[in-house]
Amino acid sequence: PYHPPAHYPNTALDLSFLNEKPAGTHGFVSVQKGHFAFADGTRVRFWGTDLVGPHNFPTHGQADELALRLSRLGVNLVRFHMPECSWSPDNFFDPAADNTLVLKPEQVDKFDYLVGALKKNGIYLYPDWLVDRKFRKGDGVEAYQDLEPGAKGVIHFSKRIIELTRQYARQLIAHPNPYTGMALKDDPAYVGNEIVNESSDRKSV
Repeated sequence: PYHPPAHYPNTALDLSFLNEKPAGTHGFVSVQKGHFAFADGTRVRFWGTDLVGPHNFPTHGQADELALRLSRLGVNLVRFHMPECSWSPDNFFDPAADNTLVLKPEQVDKFDYLVGALKKNGIYLYPDWLVDRKFRKGDGVEAYQDLEPGAKGVIHFSKRIIELTRQYARQLIAHPNPYTGMALKDDPAYVGNEIVNESSDRKSV
């Protein structure tokens, strides 16, 4: 397999100069006159990609290399997709707990460092809240064992699952990130999030 070099000299195809650094320099993103713009009125367009499942938890060294490579490819937005994936042990949740309320500190640290590395390279942040979470007995979710991962369909009317999703979101965006010096909710590099992913499938209702 081809393994691209971690470091290479600047080339004509290096687009990292397009990203103002750090992300959030112009304030929070909003919609102004039908277009994305920062708080100071500066217009912005996003060219993004996904990190899926365990790839949301690179080592610190990998995070630095990834952020640099993405910025050179012209990427200025990353979606953190499925970091609560049930199909890989490399997710946020403590496997020793009988619930999905306890996050693994080492995973939170990797995620926080990745956020800091992306921000430093002018890349904005867009997390998912509910994609593939598989609830456990201690979560207090009725018939939890019968739900497909992500509680598709059920999320829209289960008050317990809605509250658990809110709690998970608070855990991730309200704690201080030691690598950025602020919580994600206060960081203008955070442009928004997907609340529920692909939950309209009829078979899941």
